[in-house]
Amino acid sequence: MDSQQSNSIPSLDTQLAKNHHGLQLVFIILIVFLAAGAGGIYYWQHHKVTTLSAQLNSQSSQLASQSTKITSLQKQISDLQKGAQTNLAISVNRASRFDVYGAGATTTDDVAVSVTIKNQSSSTSTIDTSAFKLKDSQNNIYQSYKDAYGNGVVTDLDRTLPSGETLLTNQPLAAGETITGSLVYRAHNTLSTFTLVYGSQSLPVTIK
Repeated sequence: MDSQQSNSIPSLDTQLAKNHHGLQLVFIILIVFLAAGAGGIYYWQHHKVTTLSAQLNSQSSQLASQSTKITSLQKQISDLQKGAQTNLAISVNRASRFDVYGAGATTTDDVAVSVTIKNQSSSTSTIDTSAFKLKDSQNNIYQSYKDAYGNGVVTDLDRTLPSGETLLTNQPLAAGETITGSLVYRAHNTLSTFTLVYGSQSLPVTIK
């Protein structure tokens, strides 16, 4: 009878073997699950990186396109300015010192250069006063009042300019039209000879 009971009860080794196989199966399933999860995470991250890379390339292409357009527009503006400068014939009438504050001083650093401008082209050109540069014999460039201080400072210049002169402003000039006006600069009062530069034109200026 003892022998029959012994045969009907699984041995300890058999139970341990079964448990071992069960643990192996669980371990294998866990590894497969982790591998699948890691693969999913890698795929998601890879897809995200690919998407971001495509967006970055698209943005870079758009920036490059905008940069090309800006360069093209800058060239067009430059060509228009050069064309306008070529179309306008400049002559200097006179140059004199005056007091921008209207006090009547004649030994100031304020210089009014009267110029006459004629549009020689067959179409309207635009006068840009910032394109006129006053230069001395040492090649020092003097800024106009408008460039140096802004529009607010020059609003009363017409009142203080030498008699009979008016301030030259940015404005369109019709084909064949001629206009006379004064450009105002700050230049040291010990100097009396300058050059007015406009595009390729260089005109002598003597303060009297």
